[in-house]
Amino acid sequence: MGSLSDIQIRTWVKNSERFDARSDGDGLYLRFRRVDTIPVWRSSYRFAGKQRVMNIGTYGQVSLAAARRITDHEERTVKALLDRMTHLSLTPAIEELTIQFRRQHRAKLPDAIISATAQAPGLELLTLDKKLKAKL
Repeated sequence: MGSLSDIQIRTWVKNSERFDARSDGDGLYLRFRRVDTIPVWRSSYRFAGKQRVMNIGTYGQVSLAAARRITDHEERTVKALLDRMTHLSLTPAIEELTIQFRRQHRAKLPDAIISATAQAPGLELLTLDKKLKAKL
């Protein structure tokens, strides 16, 4: 069971009480900054040793109970996906392939890095980016 209640959240919204994070536990928290018009559910997690944050949805769209269920499901899904992935660091070989790809195709840097990261270890690049796919 989390530490937030629906009554607390409604009171904060009604009183326009702003905050960076109110934790519900297990990485789930609510953010309601001055620039926000409505509170946002966020989930923090670690990937490849780095702290990451994922927006889940707004309080109006996603209830407290639903946000808790999403994070349980999300955790299982992310872990299952990450178990199948390989984390690759940018090596000198990838850097060189990035430079070559960018020069040859006049590609944007992110596209060049993505292509080189797959090409260096001989992996197949799966992408929905039609422009990048055409350059491969």
